[in-house]
Amino acid sequence: MRTVSIQPYESIYSWVVRSHLRYGSAYERHTYKALFGHSPVSIHHYLPKHIEELCSRTNAQPDTLIQQHTLYCLFQFFDETTDHSSSLLRYMLGNKNERILASSFIRSARLSTRPSHKFCSACIEELRKEKGFGLYDIRCQLPGIIVCPKHGILFECFSSTNGPIVKLRQAKPNSNREKVEGKTESFVQFCFDVIELSINNHERFDHKRYYNALDRRGYITKEGRVRHKALTRDVVSEVSKIVLEPGAEHLCSMYYLGSLLSKRQYSMHPIQHLLFGWWLFEADASRFYEDELPPEQYALKW
Repeated sequence: MRTVSIQPYESIYSWVVRSHLRYGSAYERHTYKALFGHSPVSIHHYLPKHIEELCSRTNAQPDTLIQQHTLYCLFQFFDETTDHSSSLLRYMLGNKNERILASSFIRSARLSTRPSHKFCSACIEELRKEKGFGLYDIRCQLPGIIVCPKHGILFECFSSTNGPIVKLRQAKPNSNREKVEGKTESFVQFCFDVIELSINNHERFDHKRYYNALDRRGYITKEGRVRHKALTRDVVSEVSKIVLEPGAEHLCSMYYLGSLLSKRQYSMHPIQHLLFGWWLFEADASRFYEDELPPEQYALKW
């Protein structure tokens, strides 16, 4: 089956939808069988599987789809255990012997967000005027975020849990747009920036960047311990101003801060790192990727 050209930051679900609308028959099951070899297929919104099968039936490359059109790179960046990211990769490629769920990789977050494909109505309208079609942006699919950083309006979404078949639906603009004020836009823009950097920089996060930044802000004692009480108070006071998706609001309490800063390499969800990093790095995504000088060296630099 022919497919349309996949666009930058377009989700795999979106690519399948547009290919079906352009080249598919009237029946969705025919598109599923042509692209995945079987039907029905439920396409996960940010960590889809059966990538290898999909690529074998199209001209796409597995590495390109996984790295540029899913959130795998973001999960890999924050994974300090290596085993989890390699298991996740096998899961996404579609290894029949690999039985893991996407949710098992993010167990510490206790997320209960509804699985859904999200999009911004205003962005869809702009894309249709510019290119003639709309698409689902993979950056919008990060669990927890709910606002478009460009337009400041709530995402539209539809559930992907109604039965085994995810209906192939094209995003439609909604004229009823609710704006969200406060720190939420800044946080979501920060998330978008980190996702883009994770796609273009294939490296893993170094925990020392947290400690150096905390030390420079006075949250590390001379014995090298974190001032957890003061830190939690200050982080929560700012993070609590962010509006998160239903099922993720509890993350603003920062109950996981101790595990996040622990050197025991707990597996943490990217959204947990992003909430803390937004506050610590003052909404500057590049600081996740840059080594900062310890305070004493920073002082000498001046």
